[in-house]
Parts: sequence; C-alpha cells; structure tokens
Amino acid sequence: MTFRNTLIPALYLAMIVGLFHIEALRYHLYWHSLFTHIAIHFLAGLTIGLTALYVFSHLSTATARDTVAFIVVLAFALAWEVFEYQNGLIYASGGVYVLDTIRGVAVGLVGGAAAILYVHVRKNIRS
Repeated sequence: MTFRNTLIPALYLAMIVGLFHIEALRYHLYWHSLFTHIAIHFLAGLTIGLTALYVFSHLSTATARDTVAFIVVLAFALAWEVFEYQNGLIYASGGVYVLDTIRGVAVGLVGGAAAILYVHVRKNIRS
C-alpha cells in the first residue's frame, strides 16, 4: 500500500473534525452530549493516526511504523487534555475530570488503533 493513500483520508477527516468542532461549539454540544465529545476524540485520533502513518511510512518495519504512530496519537491526546485543563475548558467537578481525561485519551487511542487497522486491511485487500 502506498502511504499517499493515508494522507487523503486524513485531510478529509481533518476537515470533518474541524467542521464538527465548530458546530459543536456553536450549539454547545460538548456540554449537552457525551457522544459529541467521544466522537471528536475518536475522529481526531483517527486523523492523527493516519497522518502519523503517512509521515513515518519510511520506517523499515510495519511494527516500528505502527508503534511510532500509536505513540504520536498518545502524545497528541495527552497534550490536548493538558490544553483543555490549562485553558479552563473543563466543566467537570471533583474527580470526574480524571475519568473524563482517561476516557478522552482512551477513545483517541482507539481512533489511532483504527487508523493502523485501516492501513493493514487496505494493504491485505490490495495484495
């Protein structure tokens, strides 16, 4: 599989995530629907995963490439949670923030794993 095939879906997903995010802010969906928050984290993880797979496609083994892509998704997910916290974008009280953080990072990682799975499935279909 040529990894140019991961860049186009990643770009489309980035546009979808951006539009979804704008509409979610406009209609306050993050504060009214848990699904919105989860969906954005998943789609962002998928987008970052596909982009990382494209950027690191030069690595010699699939295991190395997949591991690096997964670590990149984890780094972005953690950085986003720190960004939310530092900018007061957290509306949870007490210990709920910890659960929200864990859920956000986990769902982002599931999105990253879906990107890796997508690449492997497409590779097997083409061969």
